[in-house]
Amino acid sequence: MELPREPQLLRKAILQKRNQTSLLDRNLAFSTIKSYLLDLPEFQNASSILGYYGKSSSGEFDTSSLLAEIISMKNKRLFLPRCDSEKISLDLYFIQNLTDDIEKGAYGIMEPKIRIEHRVPLTNIDLIFVPGSVFDRSGRRYGYGAGYYDSLLQKFQGIKIAFAFEFTVMDFPLAVHSKDVPVDIIITPSEIIRAIPS
Repeated sequence: MELPREPQLLRKAILQKRNQTSLLDRNLAFSTIKSYLLDLPEFQNASSILGYYGKSSSGEFDTSSLLAEIISMKNKRLFLPRCDSEKISLDLYFIQNLTDDIEKGAYGIMEPKIRIEHRVPLTNIDLIFVPGSVFDRSGRRYGYGAGYYDSLLQKFQGIKIAFAFEFTVMDFPLAVHSKDVPVDIIITPSEIIRAIPS
């Protein structure tokens, strides 16, 4: 099937296909992705990681097992974002416990509870897991249209990693804005793509 190149139509087509993927297939795919991630030098060398809770009902990978694993690692600290819907921005919080520190927030996504003492600046973060709907092999991405990650990524100097199904990674360049920041690495169930900006 020929995919549309127009961003909104392409995102819609890919999300529709992703939503049709069974939960079992999604979980099997993410298990493979997670094993690739844990072997990555960029992950092994990172000490402060900004993760996200994947929303299974929207076809995203369930990242909760990965988040729990990071918390259990002695040499790593986990942070999660909380949406500030007034500023269309993300506030970052240190997470020690996925039960006590989390609540359902904006868009039905599990987010950190507001605890000022756990809030941290972006400069504390070494590595970010970046959600997305569509990617290309140069690391360009489409999010979900709200723009929460855009300003965050523009200020971030560390490593950016995305998790994706193979069919969400395009062989043609995505039409993006000049200010859009690509990810460095895309991990699919079949390969690790080290993005080379074009």
